[in-house]
Amino acid sequence: MNYILYSDGGGNGQTDISAACIIQDLKNNHQFNLAGYLGKGTNNEAEIVAGLLGLSAISALILKDPEQAFSSTGIIVKWVADSEYVLKGASEYITKWVKNNWRKSDDKLIKNLGLWKTYLCLKEGLQGGIGVMTEHVRGHSGHHMNELCDNAATWTRLQAPHYLNPDEPHMSVSVQIPFKTKEDITSTEWVLLDARPWLESLRTNEPRKEDSKFYVNAFS
Repeated sequence: MNYILYSDGGGNGQTDISAACIIQDLKNNHQFNLAGYLGKGTNNEAEIVAGLLGLSAISALILKDPEQAFSSTGIIVKWVADSEYVLKGASEYITKWVKNNWRKSDDKLIKNLGLWKTYLCLKEGLQGGIGVMTEHVRGHSGHHMNELCDNAATWTRLQAPHYLNPDEPHMSVSVQIPFKTKEDITSTEWVLLDARPWLESLRTNEPRKEDSKFYVNAFS
């Protein structure tokens, strides 16, 4: 295993959505925290985009490391999240979707088609590809990394509009996150991204390759 990706995203069904992920680079013992503001959308879009941001960052890290970038054996990522829909989609359903030309049993196109095509583009876009293992955790069950992502996503949904502007599509922010109790405060540093244009570009059924890999190039 080369990387661990923790992700979470969502909204309350009435306001904007957001996504957050933590990437652990096991080889170099580095950790990266990313949070994306997504504007209006669905919970499932937020959950998928949280993973896509993480895979984009991992792809960029791989490209910066010649030993990994030109390896034919592939990279293994363990993806930990509380969304069964996302994890099963990434590990089980996607093979059937591709085989059935992205259609369900009723012959209708699957939902979030552009996002899932982007997932496949990121997963298969490097030499050797990226192998994805999945691990499901229950939300709000005390899993530390999942709680950090959940709270960072909530902070982003509520606070990002006060920080972001068109001239600063990303910035570093210090997120004050209550953990366990209101008195127990964890302060973590996150890169805050305005991912609204990215999500919009991926909502088409045929996202452009350059759009799918936008953050790979940006992080590189």
